[in-house]
Amino acid sequence: MIKRKYYLDVLRILSIFAVIVIHICNKGFTYTFNGFEWNVSNVYNSIFRFCIPVFVMISGALMLNNDKEITLKKLYLKNALHLVIAFVIWAIIYGLIKSIGTGFSISSFIQNFGCVHLWFIPMIVGLYVITPLLRKITADEKATKYFVIVSLVFTFLIPAVLSIPQLNAVKDYYDNSVFFHFTLGYVSYYVLGYYLDQQFKMKKELPISIIVFIVGALLMAFGTRYLSIKNGELSTFLCDNFFSIPTFLMSIGIFIFFKNIIKDEFKNEKVAKGLVFVSNNCFGIYIIHVLVFKYIFEPIGFSFASFNPIFSTLIVAISTFVVSLLITVVLKWIPGLKKFIL
Repeated sequence: MIKRKYYLDVLRILSIFAVIVIHICNKGFTYTFNGFEWNVSNVYNSIFRFCIPVFVMISGALMLNNDKEITLKKLYLKNALHLVIAFVIWAIIYGLIKSIGTGFSISSFIQNFGCVHLWFIPMIVGLYVITPLLRKITADEKATKYFVIVSLVFTFLIPAVLSIPQLNAVKDYYDNSVFFHFTLGYVSYYVLGYYLDQQFKMKKELPISIIVFIVGALLMAFGTRYLSIKNGELSTFLCDNFFSIPTFLMSIGIFIFFKNIIKDEFKNEKVAKGLVFVSNNCFGIYIIHVLVFKYIFEPIGFSFASFNPIFSTLIVAISTFVVSLLITVVLKWIPGLKKFIL
């Protein structure tokens, strides 16, 4: 039996909280350009941008571990099918909520079907589909390292270099001539999560991970501000890009940090059970949190700028997290809902 790694639970909880913070603070970018609210949003967005990459890395650490037996039947009928059903049901729910708010009709329902944050589910399902192939790679240590190196070069390094304006002609040629996709996108983080969990070792991991995270956050915050001021409007090149160098640095930094400070065993059993409980409900929190802050909190004026956004962002995020958790727990008590939608 594989021993539970509590640091993955901590990272999962922190990542869903980071998602909530980003969704709440993004409203600040609609305020006066480079004003107080705008800069608060930039700082929070920069610090918490690791959210989705770390989610994917956690999945990779768990799903690509060959010590854990995963049959095709289990992969499709348990893992993938559950996500597909949840996606369809919640896309309908959000579609109904949005279309009712604008005057319900079939056409408005079709136009409002789904919700922006649900994109994460099809992406994870896609990773599950190629998991059997990737597990062949992670079964071999050298092949895993090779895959990670290639993915780092093609997913992060080359796009970063080609973003230099003077290389636009080279970028156009590269984009239209080099069709290399196997190690691109979220599969990079997926395999990277397994690699960092199982194989990665270096001296002074803890202090280095802290430095790497801070460097990534500073590059994100100051880089976004510099590019935005230069362009005269918000630049999303860094702040809305999960494959930017700053996001990559923050993601690996925080992953390695918690791997080093959270032990596999807790002396306090109640703390361990509490972590597992919240971690097991994170998918429900992710699904429901938009409903809570956008359709419950915002209409009553409880949002990003209810008061000083430095404080309101975190207070609204914590409240959203707690209420979403409570709703998830209640829904799971209803027979059948746990299996199909949470």
